[in-house]
Amino acid sequence: MLEDKYKNFFQNKVEIGDRELKEYYDMHRNDFIINKTKLYQIWIKKSKNINGKIFTPEEISNIAYKELESGVPFKKVSDKYSQDERNLDGGYLGYVEEKDLIKELRYVVDLQEDSYTKPVKTDFGYFIVKVGSKQLQKNDFADSKNKIVDILRKEKFDNREKMLLKENKVNINKARYSRLYKLF
Repeated sequence: MLEDKYKNFFQNKVEIGDRELKEYYDMHRNDFIINKTKLYQIWIKKSKNINGKIFTPEEISNIAYKELESGVPFKKVSDKYSQDERNLDGGYLGYVEEKDLIKELRYVVDLQEDSYTKPVKTDFGYFIVKVGSKQLQKNDFADSKNKIVDILRKEKFDNREKMLLKENKVNINKARYSRLYKLF
């Protein structure tokens, strides 16, 4: 807790000039290119009565997948089976970054356009995800400036902390005490 207060104090006092920000941006341009993928989903999270028989989420996801495999359009299958309360038109999620997906679904951004997954079990239910078009979004310097400020402030704090520990001959194995650090 004390470290966090010092860190916030230190980072708020650090001045970073435009020249330093621009140099960082120029050296790390590729870090500011964002891959986005248009995604559609079928989300099944609870059992459902279909024609007088109760089906589990797993069974429903398998039925939906079989319909897709037989050529039924994704939109039609999604509208029929998806249990997302947002009533997404055909399961349309929009353009999504990999980091915004739950870990079990992050691989979908590497799939080819117009392909879809088999049912994927997650803590939230079963998902079938269809991949649409892909786009690269390149953030220019102005769009990236605040992010660069945060990165450089963190770097400066980390360097200062290392220097102080070295000067005072203090060795803290944070990995060894990670559970203790999580308490604060």
